[in-house]
Amino acid sequence: MKKRCKRVLSILICCVMVLAPLTLFAACSANDTAKSDYDITYELNYEGSTSRVYPVQSGAKAVDWKATRAGYLLVGWYTDKEGTQKYDFSKKVRSDITLYAIWREKPGVTTVTFDFGYAGAANKVIEISKESLINEKYKPENERFGMKLVGWYRDAELTTEWNFNTDTVQGETVLHAKYEYTVNIPRNEDGSIKYDNTTVYIWNPDGNKLPSDKLQKLVDEFNAAHEGKIIVTAGSQLLNQADVFLRIQQTPEQMRCYTTYYPIADIFSFAGINVTNSDYFAGALNECTSRGVMLQTPVAAVAPYLVYNKTLMQKYNGGNPLPTTYSELSALLQKVAAGERATNSNFKSILTTTQWMYKEAPSLAAFVQNGADYYTYADGIYQNLWYDDAVMAKATEAMRITYDLFGVNGLNGGGTLNGDMSAVRSAVASGNALMGLISWLGNESAIAADSNLGVISLAGLLTDGTGAEKNRIPVHTVGIGFYNGATNVLADPLKTCAAAEFAYYVSQHAYVFAESGYAPLSKEAASNEAYTKSENAVVQLIRTVNNPENFYTLPGSANLKAIVNTTAAEGVIIPYLTDVNATRADVPAKTKELYSQVAGQVS
Repeated sequence: MKKRCKRVLSILICCVMVLAPLTLFAACSANDTAKSDYDITYELNYEGSTSRVYPVQSGAKAVDWKATRAGYLLVGWYTDKEGTQKYDFSKKVRSDITLYAIWREKPGVTTVTFDFGYAGAANKVIEISKESLINEKYKPENERFGMKLVGWYRDAELTTEWNFNTDTVQGETVLHAKYEYTVNIPRNEDGSIKYDNTTVYIWNPDGNKLPSDKLQKLVDEFNAAHEGKIIVTAGSQLLNQADVFLRIQQTPEQMRCYTTYYPIADIFSFAGINVTNSDYFAGALNECTSRGVMLQTPVAAVAPYLVYNKTLMQKYNGGNPLPTTYSELSALLQKVAAGERATNSNFKSILTTTQWMYKEAPSLAAFVQNGADYYTYADGIYQNLWYDDAVMAKATEAMRITYDLFGVNGLNGGGTLNGDMSAVRSAVASGNALMGLISWLGNESAIAADSNLGVISLAGLLTDGTGAEKNRIPVHTVGIGFYNGATNVLADPLKTCAAAEFAYYVSQHAYVFAESGYAPLSKEAASNEAYTKSENAVVQLIRTVNNPENFYTLPGSANLKAIVNTTAAEGVIIPYLTDVNATRADVPAKTKELYSQVAGQVS
């Protein structure tokens, strides 16, 4: 039965590779030994296109990507832009390669793009014969919060409407959607929304919240800037469900269901606020998204990092640079362990805790830095890709690194302790460990105040890979959602718009939370001088270890915590690391066990 399921799944994946955007799987033969990774660059080779780069293990074969282009047929992949030398996909990859697509235009066929005209809305593209009418059945409709689609226009300025009864398509065509509000929103002479002491309440729950004192600072500043227009209050009381539209949430677990919150693009566009995904650091957006729809306004993130004992580091590393790869880290840890255990049998080169945050830090970081996510979201489904041999090999390597760092019989002399992050910090400060993994808030002030403690970013330290994923740092994000059960607010368009104004304000001023250990997710907030030039010791620490360009989150799913924590960490990883009878030789079997458990929860 298992073989049959695996065969069916393999067929489905092959179909996805043909019909959907590129997903590459490189499989090595049993006789190949992976020496290193090489990059295959696929150049689509036409104006406006972007290249795509994918790592392939040495000795594997590149995938013949069946790329698509509207109005064109793919002739093949060539090693030159002119298409004189066709690439042989039967060859094994032994170097970096750039491939160029060569296209042939479909005779008499062109495209029509329906541009919905606001952030978060995916355009619709159809192929159509030249000089023909657009069949009414292809004309898309669109539900947009508080607005209705009233027509399609030839120009972005919406001056010339397309007549579906008489206008024919002569070539590539873009049609632009025009909307009208379904409610009356009072406006000033300049077209801006006219507020009149419009009230907004934002719920900041007791758990998984933003620091209330910093949030209140933003409330006060916003109210002062909008005096007579908008009045915001913040609190930890839920009050009447119908009145609580703005909700601060750790995402995505507390979203639970994508029907609980409105897409942020809908609310912001309704309020006339131009917000796009590019306003935020890309790697942190997945957790704010469910089923491909962004449901939380990204605000801030917390990230794991390493703290180290400066005295021990000087003793064993001298003035040499701090490690930047797993091999460098491993060599240092083994050196320190050998030296210190001669006088301290309880010494650990690197420590972390078995408590819940551990489950989402070192193990998860190892997997994502080695390109073996627990799960991903593609083609409308959440899926685990470890059935592919190449991905399973990466997962096995990630498990080996995790074990060698923190396992009882690991190679590097590290371990775990049954305490919180402050216990890890104390062990490092006392010299009982060279390094410790700090994975949650609450220790930043103590670390910043201790002159013998230094910090290292986790980026790149759990892999020797060279792919783009090597610097990923798994983070948790906190965002603001628009609750669709707040009927009293939704009945008042001014309250809805005012809520969007404040949510946007918080995201753009999220640097204020850095003093509490959070990193801002808005690019504008992260570039604000109040953050970049702050002399606050905690803010400086956060800037040192948390480059938001490296932030990475798994796709938002209500199953996230169960998969990462209970299934992966509690079910397999922690028992394996802490088992005195376990060895490094068990890594392949434990990786397969982990896959079988994770895959059962991903659909």
